Amino acid sequence: MRDGLLARIGASCRVVFVLLLCASSVLAQPDVVPSGPRVDKTIVAPGGEPGVRVAVCNGGSATQTANWTVDARLEQTPDGQYLVDWWAWNIGPGDAGAFQTTPYLSLDETLDGEDTFLGYIDRSGLPAGGETGGTVGPWSLPSCGTWYVLLVVDSNNDVAEGNKSNNTDVDKAEFIQGDLIISATVDWDWVYQNTQTTTQDRHLSVLAVTLDQEAVPGEAYDVEFTEDGGPVTNFKIEPTGVPDQYNILGGRIRASTPNPGAASSYTIGVKYTGQTSGQVAAATVLLQLRLLGDITGDGDVGGDDQAQMNRRQNTMAVSYGDRSFDLNGDTVIDGDDKAVMNRMLNSMQVR
Repeated sequence: MRDGLLARIGASCRVVFVLLLCASSVLAQPDVVPSGPRVDKTIVAPGGEPGVRVAVCNGGSATQTANWTVDARLEQTPDGQYLVDWWAWNIGPGDAGAFQTTPYLSLDETLDGEDTFLGYIDRSGLPAGGETGGTVGPWSLPSCGTWYVLLVVDSNNDVAEGNKSNNTDVDKAEFIQGDLIISATVDWDWVYQNTQTTTQDRHLSVLAVTLDQEAVPGEAYDVEFTEDGGPVTNFKIEPTGVPDQYNILGGRIRASTPNPGAASSYTIGVKYTGQTSGQVAAATVLLQLRLLGDITGDGDVGGDDQAQMNRRQNTMAVSYGDRSFDLNGDTVIDGDDKAVMNRMLNSMQVR
């Protein structure tokens, strides 16, 4: 390792531990010796610092290139906890008796009283030329930032050695704040306009926001909506009572049809801002606002819509689902819906 590899203890035996911490994505049992190649190699990303790894403190992704070193490893689980993966070799000709290995979590490279003791790892012995290791943890990371793991082999000095300087190794990892990432979907990609009396604001589409990656677990968020990048004017958006779900109501009819410009598609934007982290993520959905009675979705209310309504009222085959025919939004398709259609066709007010 970094210091001398051999130590002499009298003429009868030499016992030297060489310590290496290495990555593993699978939790090994404490007494299982990890396998696979172990080489001293450093990969440095552009602008990175040699020998420093960068990971995300909640186990997600971040807009920063990771730097990796394989001479030591403070590992991380997908849920943001951390592990210590370790190996130790006895490269001396003498067998070692029982010994303990002790990991510490530290804010610096110096072992002192400020470091966090992570427990003992017991081994019954290690023959000359043998190796041992495993994975210990997981533990919760106290906070994002720069952390070190200090691992001391034979921490109780149970094994006689001529060189104790190579019994300790250090790994440094920078746990940065992860990105906040959201996505959004709607259960319907169109919605009718509403009226105060006839539809009672029942025409709506449900917007669901998914936190694909939460920067700070348990974070609370401020929510902002936009329509085509500006204020929301053709819709009304309100919470459903279910976390991260919102009703997008079709805006009220402003006059009798035709109502120019109302039957078109709009980009609805949603932005989440972390109340403690300040991180921001945004997503958009496309939603068509239809004139009330525009069954076919072609932008106006005409004879083709009336023909479809007549067929549906007479239990004949139609080309659209019941959502399109339920003009008053009461979930029942009956004469009331046909009456709404007739008023729309005759450019009469629907209240």
